[in-house]
Amino acid sequence: MKFASLSLKRPITILMIFLGLFVLGLVSLNRIPLGFLPSTSGEHAWISFPYRASTPKDVEEKILIPAEDALATLPKLKDMWARASAESAGISLDFEEGVDMNMMVAEIRDRLDRIRDDFPDDFERYYIWRHDTGDIPILWLGYNLKNNLETNVNIKDEIETKVRAINGVSQIDIEGVITNDILIKVDEDKLRQFKISQYTLLESLRNNNINYSMGKIETDETTYYVRTLNKFNSFDEIRNMPLKGDIYVKDVAKITREKQQEDDFRRINGHRSLTFSVHKESSSNTVRTSEEVLKTLNKIENKYNIEIYTLFNQGAQIKQSLQNLIQNGIWGALLAIVVLYFFLKKLNLTFIIAFEIPLSIIFTLGVMYFLNINLNIISMMGLMIAIGMLVDNAVVVTESIYKLRQEGKGLIKSIIRGTNEIGLAVFTASLTTMIVFLPLFLSSGRFGDFLKYIAATIIIALSMSLISSLLLIPLFSFVFMKDAGGKKDFTLRIKGFYKKLLSWFINHRIYTVLIIIIFIFLSFIPIKNIKKESMNSNSGNDIVIRFRNRGDITQKRLKEIVFPVEKKLIENKKELHTQYVTTRIRSRGIRVRLFLDPDKMDVDNNKIIDTIQKKYLPKNIPGVDIRFGWGHHSGGGASERKGVFNVVLYGKDFEYLYNIASDLAPVFEQIEGVKTVDYEEDGETQEVNVRLNRNKTNHLGINSWQVLSSISSMLRSREIGELNIGGTQMELAVERNDLDNLRISDIENSNIYLQNGEVIKLKDISNFNIEPGMKTIVHDNREVSLNMTLTTDIEDPTVLKNNIMNLTRGYNFPKGYGIRMGEKFERERESMNEFFFFMIMALLLVYMVMASLFESINMPLGIIFGLPISILGSLWGIYLTGGRINFMSYMGFIILVGIAVNNGIVIIDHINRLRIKGYSKVEAILQGGKDRFRPVLMTTFTTIIGVFPMSLGFSDTFFIKYSTLTRTVIFGLFTSMFVTLLIIPVLYSIIDDISEFHISKIRKIFSKED
Repeated sequence: MKFASLSLKRPITILMIFLGLFVLGLVSLNRIPLGFLPSTSGEHAWISFPYRASTPKDVEEKILIPAEDALATLPKLKDMWARASAESAGISLDFEEGVDMNMMVAEIRDRLDRIRDDFPDDFERYYIWRHDTGDIPILWLGYNLKNNLETNVNIKDEIETKVRAINGVSQIDIEGVITNDILIKVDEDKLRQFKISQYTLLESLRNNNINYSMGKIETDETTYYVRTLNKFNSFDEIRNMPLKGDIYVKDVAKITREKQQEDDFRRINGHRSLTFSVHKESSSNTVRTSEEVLKTLNKIENKYNIEIYTLFNQGAQIKQSLQNLIQNGIWGALLAIVVLYFFLKKLNLTFIIAFEIPLSIIFTLGVMYFLNINLNIISMMGLMIAIGMLVDNAVVVTESIYKLRQEGKGLIKSIIRGTNEIGLAVFTASLTTMIVFLPLFLSSGRFGDFLKYIAATIIIALSMSLISSLLLIPLFSFVFMKDAGGKKDFTLRIKGFYKKLLSWFINHRIYTVLIIIIFIFLSFIPIKNIKKESMNSNSGNDIVIRFRNRGDITQKRLKEIVFPVEKKLIENKKELHTQYVTTRIRSRGIRVRLFLDPDKMDVDNNKIIDTIQKKYLPKNIPGVDIRFGWGHHSGGGASERKGVFNVVLYGKDFEYLYNIASDLAPVFEQIEGVKTVDYEEDGETQEVNVRLNRNKTNHLGINSWQVLSSISSMLRSREIGELNIGGTQMELAVERNDLDNLRISDIENSNIYLQNGEVIKLKDISNFNIEPGMKTIVHDNREVSLNMTLTTDIEDPTVLKNNIMNLTRGYNFPKGYGIRMGEKFERERESMNEFFFFMIMALLLVYMVMASLFESINMPLGIIFGLPISILGSLWGIYLTGGRINFMSYMGFIILVGIAVNNGIVIIDHINRLRIKGYSKVEAILQGGKDRFRPVLMTTFTTIIGVFPMSLGFSDTFFIKYSTLTRTVIFGLFTSMFVTLLIIPVLYSIIDDISEFHISKIRKIFSKED
């Protein structure tokens, strides 16, 4: 390799090239986008079908099943999950990897539009969402409402208008909206008095509030487009619309402004509130956008004298994470420089090597910017991992040059020879580190996309380090290494001891092998006893408590139970490490959510749950189920949370599945470590089933559809269009004025008007029965299913799975019913298979690169055999420090494969070069080990010290534990240092003897034939 010669011959050219890269890197510092997570879309779509005030069974039959039938034959569809409730239907679609989601969304829309006429007439629209980590809200906020409706509407409108106008904001979603809508409140007694049916009123209003395009009239001069303008423009137009003779709408109804519905409102810290989320444009800077939004909201706070609570701030999390990572990176770099000076005892050499860290990072940021890789907590993790490795190449090159200078060689000759001698080994060592990450680009799924970002960042950083070490280090050495003198190498005495120790290992190879076997045997202690966590889990920053009404108590009674609990939680926020307590009240139940203090990330969520259960929750409340769960605003579903697993019951009837879940829940709660068992959202409810007598309706000439429509109009608000007054768009809806106090007897006694003018009661032509029903119905691949969620201290999925299977083995499931492990167990199995695939591919690629360098099939085996020992060293370190094996640990093992072989490559390459010079095998091993002793110590300790600050846990977030990864790498590298200096030379000796033995045998065979 002639890099050194090129650098010395064309110094100005080399400087200009790197100066250009440096300038590009500095420019990109202010332009590179900051994000929370990499923007990954995935092969997933969610379709929502809002349809309020119905029943789950009705929604299932009229909306869900037709939609499932239409979507079931979509190409490359992998899984379909669907859900029907009293308010909506939803379908989740997972496709095979690599599918074009733009085409697939168009295909979904086309198929649903084809069956649009099969949906109920009052069904309005459906919505399609594609999963994208970029869609996670950058802010989730809330504020307490005022007593005045007009003021609340003005605040809401101003927030919505001004936030949406901010550069970088794509949308704002307001939940628990204070509406500006209009309600026509119908007086049922007046309808009876004037003999007008609810259906007649509704159809009259709907038909009189419509603009319609009629066509066009063409003349020789021009074309006239004809349309009717019949929409209401004022409240008076609605009031004075005739219904029947001299009877007007104002005679049977009142027009009012709609207030927030009591069955869906929110509280923050005990006060009634409104919450909203803010989303950014894909190309905007998350930190800047969130700061601009908060500045705007601060002005609105002061104007209306309200307090806006920041429940979740992605920008602040990014800023804090990046600041922590940068601080740790700076400390790591400084400590690495201290280590370098400790070994070199020369400021000029330390400067040459240390300058590699900031240069490589700035070069890397420039390349990332032009490759459209944004700076987020995933890519930053890759950068921080790379910091400790950035100086490795520079250390080896500088050490090689300096060694020749100390031997009395000239400066230019030392630079050229020292770089050339070590250049190929350095290139190969860097290539093995980079090539380890190539299999990560084959990974799939959300975590697979994250792994690609880590791999890309590390590969870019190491590439920049390699190029600069081979071109800039020779140039810097020419400028700063004029003097070869200096303090005596303090490692000389240690080198002497090391050479004697290595000589003993070489001369007692049987004992060496025995030591290795004993170490491997003893390593079964951590393998068996070390605690494991799910590879697909992360700690969340919130806890949800669901109080579910089983239908036995009133909503008022449920509030009387929950509000005192809410008050206790608010009063004890400090003990529970909580910032905010939010409450959402709905007709089906109440959800209390605790947002944890981000400064208390080391607190175990399960311990907080234990405290709440023991101190703040009432015991055995009749008619109420209390379940714990997790929120979703910060990305990932509940099943991705630490200690949360799910199992699926499947069969033919949802009610029967619910009964099975009721049997199994207390059984699962007996498993040691299981905290709570949650199954679906609501379970059973009571339904009033109305069955019309067809004989009677046909005999009386009654239109069944009108009867059913009238019943539906009695039970819920019916939207009839929009009203535009003064540029303000408002929804127009009709409902009866006593809707909140409606009783079954009111429906039974509702009037049915016959064509001959007679009036009968609904109960005269129908039967009313109260029967149990379900509040939610779930389909899994078109099969009725029920999801059971377990919150547990058991973090090893295998242990929990075995416990569940043992307990359910004796349960007598009816024919066609059964239980299977949920998606998290399946993802765990897939993740483990993928990890072993990565490891095998990494080992294979590393072996191929080393075989090419050594031009030998046997030589790389010694280094490969040393890798498992390094990994076992990591396990010992994790075990002795009380750590756990999780996703970040596995990432550490993959990284370890790439960096643990570097010193082994350099030392074996040097041994081979010494043998070419005439050294005997043993002499070459001893001298090679001694020559590379200091570089091995330097590269190992600079890497360890470089990532050490991250291992302390100050950079950890709720979602990523950097400390786990860095500790895995640190323990593995420390073990690898001894493996490289003592074990690999012995394995080299053994493998070389075996090779020589076989070669001699082959030569004898061929010599006999001659």
